[in-house]
Amino acid sequence: MLANKKRLIAFIFIFILPILLVGCRNKESKQFDTFLEELFVEEMEANPLDIPYTIANPSVYGLEDVTPSLPNLSQEAFDKDIQRIENNLERLSAFNYEALTDEQQLTYDILTHYYETALMGKDLYEHTKTVSPSLGIQAQLPTFFAEYPIRSEEDIDTYFNLLAEVPDFFAEIIDLKKNKSENNLLMPAFALEKSIAQIHAFTDSTTDNFLIEIFEDKIVTLDNMSSAKVEAFSTAHKEIILHTVIPAYNHLARELHELIHDATHDKGLYYLENGNAYYEYLFASNTGSSKSIEEIIDLINERIALTIHKNQLIAQIDYSVIEAYMNFSYDQDTPENTIDFLIEGMSEDFLDIDLPNLDIKYVHPSLEAHLSPAFYLIPPIDEPNDQVVYINNSQLAHSDYFYTTIAHETYPGHLYQYTFFRNQDVPTIRQILHYPAYSEGWAVYSENYAIEFLEVSSLLSQILQSDRTIDLMIQGRVDIGVNYEGWTLEDTANYLNSLGVHLSLEDVRPMFEYVIEEPANTLKYSIGYLEMLLLLEKAYELDEDLAIKNFHELILKIGPAPFEVIENALENRLSYNDTNKAA
Repeated sequence: MLANKKRLIAFIFIFILPILLVGCRNKESKQFDTFLEELFVEEMEANPLDIPYTIANPSVYGLEDVTPSLPNLSQEAFDKDIQRIENNLERLSAFNYEALTDEQQLTYDILTHYYETALMGKDLYEHTKTVSPSLGIQAQLPTFFAEYPIRSEEDIDTYFNLLAEVPDFFAEIIDLKKNKSENNLLMPAFALEKSIAQIHAFTDSTTDNFLIEIFEDKIVTLDNMSSAKVEAFSTAHKEIILHTVIPAYNHLARELHELIHDATHDKGLYYLENGNAYYEYLFASNTGSSKSIEEIIDLINERIALTIHKNQLIAQIDYSVIEAYMNFSYDQDTPENTIDFLIEGMSEDFLDIDLPNLDIKYVHPSLEAHLSPAFYLIPPIDEPNDQVVYINNSQLAHSDYFYTTIAHETYPGHLYQYTFFRNQDVPTIRQILHYPAYSEGWAVYSENYAIEFLEVSSLLSQILQSDRTIDLMIQGRVDIGVNYEGWTLEDTANYLNSLGVHLSLEDVRPMFEYVIEEPANTLKYSIGYLEMLLLLEKAYELDEDLAIKNFHELILKIGPAPFEVIENALENRLSYNDTNKAA
């Protein structure tokens, strides 16, 4: 009897329990997939303005009745969003992590980091950034409207409603700015003045405003769009731009001008109340790095020293390379020919993809002075084959950065990375999570890698890559120094001088003012690139025979994520491959 009982217990452990465990895991796994689907819809509902840009066919996700609108900037809306994030984090933590698949655990880790980072800003509403010369809402809104997807007459109505919301939206921004003024959190006068100049550059174009110019081209190809309808819609659109949008911008400029006399602060976030806490939040959001700011400072210093030492060794090998570097300039071709060259150059070290359609557009002259040299627009997740890149002729034409900028924005940079990831079988929620340092880090890595496609010597290629590396590390260090450690203009000049970069205070001022106007923005590029280099070095530690093409594939397949999560996934996948080799 006892023997039979033992056999029964053994049978349960050997056969029954594994079946039960697999059943539990399958159930938990399915529930987690359902949760992710619900989460995507909830995120879209919470950010309705993102819907037309993110999804071409909202009805597929049950979002056809959600009307896009400009964001609500009130404290109440902010608190409500924080509550939503806390609830989502609680729902996420209720899942049994061990019962999830490896890919689900990856998504779990990414979402946990994403929401925990967002909650770092829960007590920092008063620091909410709205206006700034380059990346402020008022600077980005014209391009946002220019690229508003119009796929039907209903979309025209929605677009018109968004334009009509601009006065009330700017009124909220003005209230926020006045609140900042009362709490001594106002941006410096020079940033306000540049923002006002940006507004005037846009509003000085009235009847020839670029939004008016491009609208007709966007609607003329719609189904059942007669010439009479085109004329009627175009007339109505012109009326809204001239008598609603432009007056709202001018009113915003006047209100900002009234605040200039209150803008006595002219240094980094360090000098504001809770400024360091806000910078730590921006640092975490913009870098996706789990490293402390102090650790990053050490890594930046080490990378600069290492790169300078590398250049010195190259000079010892062949000093003529330094002369070649001093005389070097990139050959400039058309964007189309440059892209063809890049695609051919990357064929050996990057996986092939189906090339999407690419529309190259040019920034309107009224926006050139205040927008980036170029930028890539992320396509809808369900229509990834139509891609857009904007080129800013005033900043990029005849620039020595033309070649690397095109590589950054297209191949093997942003366009390639997003197209690759769009083709991965991942939960839809992952397609909308924003990890800027991953994206910009990859794009900077790509532009530097693209230097190897040029017909120059290996040593010159390394010097050119080192030049970009040092430049980025300096930008990141200055950003941290000014905003987190309280560097003054003189401190910044002294730091540059310590590296052998001897500039006058006036020559240093543009960099100093930029990191104050757009705090932590440079970190997307500098720390993103630094983390990419660290991942590459980690990969070679794990597998010294790893082909560079395989490294690129691994990074792109893991996709946008915090770097600690990427490193863990990289280690797991390379360790798995190594185990299989041994077997």
